[in-house]
Amino acid sequence: MNQFDFEYIVQLRNEGQYAKAMLLLEAYISNLEKNFSLSNVEYTLPISILINYAKALGQKAILFRYLGDIEKAKFFTLKAIPFAEQSKELELLGLLISDYGVYQYKSGNVEDAERNFKKAVQILEAIESKKQLVIVKINYGCMLLHLGEFEQCIPLFKQTLLELETQGDSPELGSLLTNLAYAYENIGKTELALMTYARAKELLFRIKAIPMYVLSSINLVALYNEEEMYELAKAVLDEIEQYISTEELSNERIDYLINYIGYYIGIDSINDAIKILNEISSLDLKDIEPESKVYMLLLWSRIYIRTENISEAKKYAELIKQDITSFSKPEIEPFLYWLNGKIAILELEYEFAAKCCYKGLNECTFSKPGTKIYRDLQQLQSEIYSLIDKSKKTPTLESFLTVFQT
Repeated sequence: MNQFDFEYIVQLRNEGQYAKAMLLLEAYISNLEKNFSLSNVEYTLPISILINYAKALGQKAILFRYLGDIEKAKFFTLKAIPFAEQSKELELLGLLISDYGVYQYKSGNVEDAERNFKKAVQILEAIESKKQLVIVKINYGCMLLHLGEFEQCIPLFKQTLLELETQGDSPELGSLLTNLAYAYENIGKTELALMTYARAKELLFRIKAIPMYVLSSINLVALYNEEEMYELAKAVLDEIEQYISTEELSNERIDYLINYIGYYIGIDSINDAIKILNEISSLDLKDIEPESKVYMLLLWSRIYIRTENISEAKKYAELIKQDITSFSKPEIEPFLYWLNGKIAILELEYEFAAKCCYKGLNECTFSKPGTKIYRDLQQLQSEIYSLIDKSKKTPTLESFLTVFQT
């Protein structure tokens, strides 16, 4: 096996062997750089070297994306684009520009991301590269998903699904199914979401795309937990346990443990949940994605609500609020409203609790009818109404509603 074989490097990445893939890729890049001086802008090189160098840098960027380092992913993609332009390899150029769009929206630069997606589409349409256009459509759909535009991304995902299915099983197909399932989940189509997650999980395991298989499985566990299907959640957690212990899956390991906590909270095994939370807290979290950190704080606050430790619950709610302002993660917002509503009830602050419920139900993209958080907010609202009707402070529910509908 030639150690600079691109297909082998991509295979290693898809299998989750990131460190090995990075070593081989860096050796490949170093070997290519022997052909020219990067400090000299006036060089003439064979087109094949320009193409391979741009492709290698692009693959290095993708590896950093998988490792959660979006800034390095952006850096190496920007470094690759001029070489693709000079080589006039338009298919590669279109994909690199599309990849850069992905890194931009993940960094919160949605307008720039959209411009790059449109530019990539123009390039690929001009050369009738249908296969690569599918990838750009998927990337654009993922941005819509990230923004909570589920009604827009689902038709796009379904269209690209039909196109990808004609090409056979692939990591891209499994990833698309996972994203489609997540979109179904967030518009309340739970049965469709469960079936689509299961299909993605089975496909990704079959083709040995282990990181994507783990991610799809974790998403399925989260939905099982939300729907109180705890035996099924535990079965999947046990199934993927052997793939979680490797150092290269650090973010997936945190997400795995977080969903285990959700399982334990669901079955009222609070001590076991606290044990795992303490285990996570003992890890080095500097490279952990901010979303995972927020979910961990959310779980701590849920435990403190269960034990009616108001001061600690409030502390963690405030930490969550601070963290979600530093990155775009709107799906956290309805959970935060629910959390603050629960805390307000414990403090007998019914007006504030009701206002939290109203905002969570009516002002959050990610609380759609049929979703678990929507049902939880409705249940909390009913609990508040019951308490309001019993309160001497508020004569009628109707007069009270005007307080939080403003």
